[in-house]
Amino acid sequence: MADALIAARLVHLTATVLVVGSVVFQYFIATPAFGRTELSDVRALTRFTQVTVWTSLAIASLSGAVWLVVLSAQIVGGGIAEALSGDVVTVLTQTQFGYALTTRLAIASLLAAALFAHKYWSGFRWLAVALVICFAGILAWMGHSGAGDGPAGEVQVVADALHIISAATWVGCIVPLAYLFMLAAHITSAFSPIEVADATRRFSNLGVLSVATVLFTGLINTWFLVGSLAILLDSTYGKLLLIKVTMFLVMLGIAAVNRTLLSPKITAREARTGALRRLAHNSVLEAGLGLAIIFIVGILGTLAPELPTEHIHLHSD
Repeated sequence: MADALIAARLVHLTATVLVVGSVVFQYFIATPAFGRTELSDVRALTRFTQVTVWTSLAIASLSGAVWLVVLSAQIVGGGIAEALSGDVVTVLTQTQFGYALTTRLAIASLLAAALFAHKYWSGFRWLAVALVICFAGILAWMGHSGAGDGPAGEVQVVADALHIISAATWVGCIVPLAYLFMLAAHITSAFSPIEVADATRRFSNLGVLSVATVLFTGLINTWFLVGSLAILLDSTYGKLLLIKVTMFLVMLGIAAVNRTLLSPKITAREARTGALRRLAHNSVLEAGLGLAIIFIVGILGTLAPELPTEHIHLHSD
């Protein structure tokens, strides 16, 4: 049952990241950089983000239901059939996990309506962005951080929500960005180098803000969930967390190369194609590392942080 729970979490988290990234990329990067031009490459990029967000939203909703069923079965110690016979309703209506999941499903429905309505009035894009931020942030109430009590618990869950939103924005935007670089690197590309450079700059600025937030909130989360260097090094939870941090640092290194060495070459005639291909390759690698991190997060959510007694007491007062 543990493997099924990890799989459900992995699919759900990945789909959520892609929903967030697709919406943010379209409204904050692609549209400002390329406007509403009818160039074939711009239409292809728009189709890619639209297909990604609608497909991911459907998968997130379905995998959320699967997560609920598997978790219910694990809680009661029975099988899927027993969970479906009534335990699912109990978990859904009497636990914080159930309340959060219900809220996220409601937000997913509102988000779908806002995305559809945006075709008729552009103002709905702000509602879609607000909804997608809430859609990601509420995940914090479905994990370890949502179990805290008092002021310390509130700080912990808010920090985790900001952590999730920032990480989902950064990693999720990398996917359509990589597709943009692939289109722009093609010899028949209709993209203007200046427009591609503008989109890259917008992503880079958003990425800096997201990474800074991820680092700050990650330190807060680590303190609450681990609490000491000894536990970080000796526990399974801590070791997986260290692997996650290592992958994150590798992603930072790749992002630094993209920002400082490759992005300036986008507008250089001689080096443009090579730089765009390298950027596409590096972005795919970043996205792969992001997926690996999500896999680790999926496992971490099924493990209990091994906190010392004094640390538990400190943060439960």
